[in-house]
Amino acid sequence: PDLIYFDPALVDFALANQGLSLKQFAAKTNLAFNTLRGLHRRQGLHPSSALKIASTLGLQVSDLFAPWDRRYRPPALAHGPA
Repeated sequence: PDLIYFDPALVDFALANQGLSLKQFAAKTNLAFNTLRGLHRRQGLHPSSALKIASTLGLQVSDLFAPWDRRYRPPALAHGPA
């Protein structure tokens, strides 16, 4: 399968905003703790796992792409006042 790579810092930030630990999030998503730990080791995720993580966090999969994922696009730069 075409694996998806998430940026661990973005996932951690989203978890912190919701006050969840990785173990709590694993239970909430019914994903194995090791699957979530794997993303911190730059291991790819199956698309269904990536979708479950993103949707549970209230985000799009593309919001969490790591720079080393081939689908990653840097955020657009904000323009100053017109």
